[in-house]
Amino acid sequence: MVTILRSVCFLLMGGWALSACEKSTDPAAVIPSTQSPLVAFQMRNGVTPEFFTYNPRRIPRYVSRRGSAIELGAEAFVTLGGLQLSDAPVRLEFREVLDKKDMLLSGIPSGTDELILESGGLFYLQATQDNRPLELVPRVRIGLASRSPARLSRLTDMRMFSVKGPLLPDPFTWQLSTDQQSTIQLGIRLTSDSPDYLLAVLNHELFNQSMGWISYQRQLYTGTPTTTVQVTVEAAAQDPQQTLVYLVFADYNAVAQFHAAGPNSFSLANVPTGTEATVVVLRGAGGKFYLGQQTAFIQENQRFAPALTEMSESSVVAELSKF
Repeated sequence: MVTILRSVCFLLMGGWALSACEKSTDPAAVIPSTQSPLVAFQMRNGVTPEFFTYNPRRIPRYVSRRGSAIELGAEAFVTLGGLQLSDAPVRLEFREVLDKKDMLLSGIPSGTDELILESGGLFYLQATQDNRPLELVPRVRIGLASRSPARLSRLTDMRMFSVKGPLLPDPFTWQLSTDQQSTIQLGIRLTSDSPDYLLAVLNHELFNQSMGWISYQRQLYTGTPTTTVQVTVEAAAQDPQQTLVYLVFADYNAVAQFHAAGPNSFSLANVPTGTEATVVVLRGAGGKFYLGQQTAFIQENQRFAPALTEMSESSVVAELSKF
């Protein structure tokens, strides 16, 4: 593990990027016309996936556009059936959701009512060869280094989480990792004036069972009284899938997604009381977008009823980018 982390640190310090790899955009990243307006909105405005290809017999190293670094060993992957790979290029897809704006625009919250979490970074990493998904072999670990988000309240108590269930139609459900071989080192500085980095080592068990998504997060409500927050959207009855409702925490790098309790009613449990937060409602219907926001210090049995305003897509993006 020490060797992996040291190598990733040198990678970051040197800005070394892909001598054996090739960055690429995704030629197939076309938004299907059948997608819901909100899914299409997220695909257009959310975090952009990065793709790169490399020779599977070599050691790939990669620095993302936002400064995260990835390194893994040669011959790191096998097919889902455990077979060795051919010499065809391996293609890695990487996404990084680092702040509240990213979470809102991408529809990837740090938590739901099962776990209200503050995020040190949400990451997607998936490998394919000839469009077939691959698994990490047990002897190889992935090194991942990322900058600590600017609005993270503190670095302590961060733990590794993954997504192990279906991603749709329900919100992301983060589960605490039980893989003891996947670890995080917090608050690493490469130089005296560099930002803090989070350095992670991902073991095969976590990578292969994570649906591609892993995160560094901590629970917000440990030892704090909590309540259930209700949101009513004042509009004619709609399909709940046409509406997204989030709770954005003012003092934490945290966004939690409500679940639908009815056509225009949404609920979120386990919210810490006494904290300042903003409810954000985004609705897409009939080719139009509607946005509503309401801020309060959370009280017991807190209720919100934000008014929706019709906005252009660019205006919605501008408003959500303020978080």
